[in-house]
Amino acid sequence: MIFTYRRVTSQLGRPVIPIILKSRQKFILGSALIDSGSDCCVFNTQTAKILSVGLSSKSRTIKGIGSELVNGKWGALIIKVAGKSYKIKALFVDTVDVSQGILGTKGFFDHFDVKLSYRKRVIEILPALRVS
Repeated sequence: MIFTYRRVTSQLGRPVIPIILKSRQKFILGSALIDSGSDCCVFNTQTAKILSVGLSSKSRTIKGIGSELVNGKWGALIIKVAGKSYKIKALFVDTVDVSQGILGTKGFFDHFDVKLSYRKRVIEILPALRVS
């Protein structure tokens, strides 16, 4: 499936794609930034509240851009991207900087082959072939 970069300014675009986040009873239509530098998928704790996702009691601290430390808790949910649904474990953090969500290596890149073309401003996503 091919998506176009989301335009931020006339000179800047970002690889943001539409997603659906689901729990057993609820779902959210949203968007997320594709980030190969992120070790995991990250969403705001407000998303977990809306979906009634149970969060782990233990928190995990991650380091963002620069030296800012952010605390989060793990939760399981279903993510639907490019017509395919996957159960993932994501980190839910209490910060406004993650309003749209981040799709990282664990939970996204392990399910999809992704080609980013900044020059063409397109994102190509294909379900990853399972190697046995």
